[in-house]
Amino acid sequence: MTGSWRRLVFAGPGLPHGLVDKAAYSFCVLEQLDRSLRRRDVFARDGDRWGDSRAKLLAGEKWAAAEPKVLTALGLESESAGHLAELATALHAAYVQVAAGLPGNSALEVVGGKLKLARLGKAEEPKLMPPFRQLVNGMLPKVDFPELLLEVAELTGMVDAFTHISGAEGRPRRLRTRLRHPMCP
Repeated sequence: MTGSWRRLVFAGPGLPHGLVDKAAYSFCVLEQLDRSLRRRDVFARDGDRWGDSRAKLLAGEKWAAAEPKVLTALGLESESAGHLAELATALHAAYVQVAAGLPGNSALEVVGGKLKLARLGKAEEPKLMPPFRQLVNGMLPKVDFPELLLEVAELTGMVDAFTHISGAEGRPRRLRTRLRHPMCP
């Protein structure tokens, strides 16, 4: 738990000493889970996007049975040394080609041992993009943003999860009524 989260979880506004702010702790855990999933430190069981890709590899007898078919389909030999040597040669050739082009590349400079790339210019918009954008915009439903926000707030209860940093109530008591009926006091 980082310093900013530690302060919010253990010393939140209006929180008695020794107690944990459940909402802050939940957000902290969710943020750390998201970060760990993206770094591939944590895996979602049987997940396609966030699952452990190594878990789907064949091993043991299954691999021994499938190996000849897989190697034939990929055009590889059972010994990997020759294939790895080809890849090393191709990598070296690419490295030499890039290194040879560096001195004449005006969009690149080496500053303090690090590469610094020039900003890319704006890409031209394809000719079909304006009619496509118009078509997509015509297909989107016309929704009043405050209405959408209210519907999401009601479905999720998200408004109740937030408090003002001072500990005071961060929203009017009749927030939903006020947003729905602008004429209410």
